Amino acid sequence: MELLHHYTTSTYHTLRSDAVQRTVWQMSVCEVGFSHEFVLRGILAIAALHLAHLRPSRKEFYIARGMMHHQLGLRMATGLLPAMNEENCTPLCVFAALAVMFAMASPRTPEDFLLVNDKGLADWMILMRGMNSILDSSEPNLFAGPLGLMFQSGHRRFQLRSSEPFMLGSPHDDQVLLLQQRILDSCVDPERGNAYMGALAEVRKSLTVLFAYAETYEGSDAFIWVFRTPEEYFVLLREQDQSALCIFAFFCVSLHRLSGHWWAHGWSIHLMSQIYRLVDEEHRWWIQWPIDQIGGLRALQDFS
Repeated sequence: MELLHHYTTSTYHTLRSDAVQRTVWQMSVCEVGFSHEFVLRGILAIAALHLAHLRPSRKEFYIARGMMHHQLGLRMATGLLPAMNEENCTPLCVFAALAVMFAMASPRTPEDFLLVNDKGLADWMILMRGMNSILDSSEPNLFAGPLGLMFQSGHRRFQLRSSEPFMLGSPHDDQVLLLQQRILDSCVDPERGNAYMGALAEVRKSLTVLFAYAETYEGSDAFIWVFRTPEEYFVLLREQDQSALCIFAFFCVSLHRLSGHWWAHGWSIHLMSQIYRLVDEEHRWWIQWPIDQIGGLRALQDFS
């Protein structure tokens, strides 16, 4: 009861910047949770981590509660993926969004790479990518469901993200295209090249939305990259491939815009510090622009 009360009076307000979206997350998302236990578990989990953030003296207690609720919800949601239908597609999407924020709000280790770990993709990544192949066919149900306005808004932003005329002339484009040329010049494996270019194209779109809508930029604008990027790229990222790390550095610029949210705070600099440590001297020059965008080398030194 404490966790649910905290979510409906405080946590919901920290999950989105837009006032209308906040109301959806306060009211409609809870209503979905009352009929789908895994969503309710996700709500309680993120509320627990928010309380851990606000009450350091009881931090371990709330983290333990949050982990318990998240793992139970994740198990239920993952089990439903093969049977995704018009009844559970909206709840699954809501839980996936909560899972992303939970992953970012969870205590991190110095080696935490957010998207991948020593076993492969992170659990929340597996959930999100597992939904990708079914989401297109579920759009009518999502739009007509209890969170229809939220999904329609996201769909409009996605269409804009994919509009080539919208992308032309964006201030980051010269830097993205320079990285693209450097990667192409150094890559001799066509399969790797396709993975790099697929990932970089999606990062470019995320950055375009970031610079066009900086004041209303949301986590969904950044993490749609996870849905659209080829699986092969994440294999290369897990292997700490130099070009894959450079592309990830550009993605960190998108994450940096989310730093004002308690659940995302510090991630861009944390990840950039790891990337800078892992790349060689030549590739450090390749990522000078994203480093500058998050505060420069001084920010990385102060963080470490």
